[in-house]
Amino acid sequence: METAVIVLHANGVNCETTIEIAEEPTLPELRRAISPLIGGGTACHVSVLNPQTGGRRDMFYDELAGPKGLPRNDDATAMYRRAYLARFPDVDPEALDWVAGDAVVVKDRSVWSNGE
Repeated sequence: METAVIVLHANGVNCETTIEIAEEPTLPELRRAISPLIGGGTACHVSVLNPQTGGRRDMFYDELAGPKGLPRNDDATAMYRRAYLARFPDVDPEALDWVAGDAVVVKDRSVWSNGE
């Protein structure tokens, strides 16, 4: 199924594209679809909020981006922290993890079902 995504590049230059993701993808299928957009790394998932609607969106990034020394991704970090702070508003945002390397946000549908 053709799926719209936003690629949040660590250098701040973001772009929209489409990729093929099954209607109800397995974790290996998701990783195969997302990996080329995040530099070939193993995709891990976090839930983020759509800035326009507040609805949940799926974001993926390379789970080893930090240990690889990839640069901080300010846009992806802001999305991750916004979602976390919506649930836990008393947390200091700078105490939270940050996202390194490129990230992919699925734009118009949910593709994550706990990786099953």
